[in-house]
Amino acid sequence: MPADVIIRLIEQSEHELMSLLTARLYLDTIAVSYQGFCTPENLSARNVWTEASECHEWLKGSQGRMTVAHLDGRLVGYAAYCPNREEPRDYDWALEGFFVRPEVQARGVGTRLLGAAVDDMAAAGGKRLVVATFASSQAERYYLATGAQLLFETSNEYFGQPNRVSFLGWELDQLARHLCSRLSSQSRQTQREEGA
Repeated sequence: MPADVIIRLIEQSEHELMSLLTARLYLDTIAVSYQGFCTPENLSARNVWTEASECHEWLKGSQGRMTVAHLDGRLVGYAAYCPNREEPRDYDWALEGFFVRPEVQARGVGTRLLGAAVDDMAAAGGKRLVVATFASSQAERYYLATGAQLLFETSNEYFGQPNRVSFLGWELDQLARHLCSRLSSQSRQTQREEGA
């Protein structure tokens, strides 16, 4: 796990700049992460300025919060979350975006990033978290590996083609314990590799 990763909650004064940076990261990442879930034409039609504007409006209008990860001065991941206003209503927080650059995945960055977001939600009184993601995607596999439970599935036309969408949920305290355990395991693995 990269020791020099900096994880932090962004301040309201940074929303405009971070919206632009996270939009660029989002567009770079979905090209890899969403292969098979969206058409190449739909991907190429997405625009960083439009995505940044939508992100900025979301942050302002939904009481959205964002935790970011930097490595060597470069944004490598973010978690965007807000109070949940949709189904299932008994989940008080929604994870709206969680992306880590492919070249730093499987190195603990996502685990630390999600852990910081969970800590922030819990500090705000949160108890449960829900996320919607493409069924059978890399993201769904990651969430299930962190202890998420499948709540229900539906379908939509996001990204210009029909896709199944899974709604997954966690109890925040269980997710926090799972992420701590995962980080501890990753740290022990890193120590073994460095000692070899």
